[in-house]
Amino acid sequence: MTELLKILTSKRKAELEETAGYVLNDYCVNDSLVKPEEIARAEGITWWFNDYNNDFKGLIECRNGKFLIFLDTRYGNDLKAPVIRYSFAHELGHYFIDEHRIELMNKGVLAQVNGDPMLSETIFEKEAEYFASCLLMPRDRFISDISEHEFSTWLIHKLCKKYMVSQTAALKRYMALGDEPIAVIYNFLDGRHDRKIKSSKFRHNSLKLDENGYIPAASVAGRYCYEGDDDFKTNNLLAADIWFNPKTEEDALRVYREECLLQPNLNRIVSVVYEKSY
Repeated sequence: MTELLKILTSKRKAELEETAGYVLNDYCVNDSLVKPEEIARAEGITWWFNDYNNDFKGLIECRNGKFLIFLDTRYGNDLKAPVIRYSFAHELGHYFIDEHRIELMNKGVLAQVNGDPMLSETIFEKEAEYFASCLLMPRDRFISDISEHEFSTWLIHKLCKKYMVSQTAALKRYMALGDEPIAVIYNFLDGRHDRKIKSSKFRHNSLKLDENGYIPAASVAGRYCYEGDDDFKTNNLLAADIWFNPKTEEDALRVYREECLLQPNLNRIVSVVYEKSY
């Protein structure tokens, strides 16, 4: 596989989900919590916790035909910690995905990625992230959990608790498997915009930011950042043109609900925006 390929296609996602399914069938036959350490143990993979100076969240190496996984204790020193669980599953992805394992066996280690693997543009990291999502939140179980509930951040909290994953991981899995068109907008607590992810069916692409990249003051997140208003449940129905640049009059008339998730340890407030259903 060439690292020049940047796009994770629908076909490739299906292949990765199938690979994760094989692993689940072999090691996680019931509906209990998926435990990456049990899968690693069954495959003869050794893992280590240590402080690696924030160089990585997780790393897998192949030494003399043996695979080792290293997990940074800065993100938790407990196998129950959501970031550790996801990092562990991510590194297992590098092991179970054939092309990754061959690269590891040939070179001993994969090229390191700076920053958050969830944001990486390299195909190996994208594939391992998607595998981790499929492994920790199995498709059939996840769909069953969301099929009878309207979307809300309460539902995301519930999914995080059940699958022991982060808010971002649960949101991304919902966007892959759920029906509700959603935009997730990450912002710093001073009002600067960070990044945005959205489901394929969400109608709007561009955000209405100011010339310096700050979020709109009339948004729920904006009211918190600029005024300290932490009442995220009141006045959280917004016209489309508060956050977005609608292309049509019909789109401009749509009403959206904005729910916010505070992540003070990351200096972030996350806006979860979805269309108000009547």
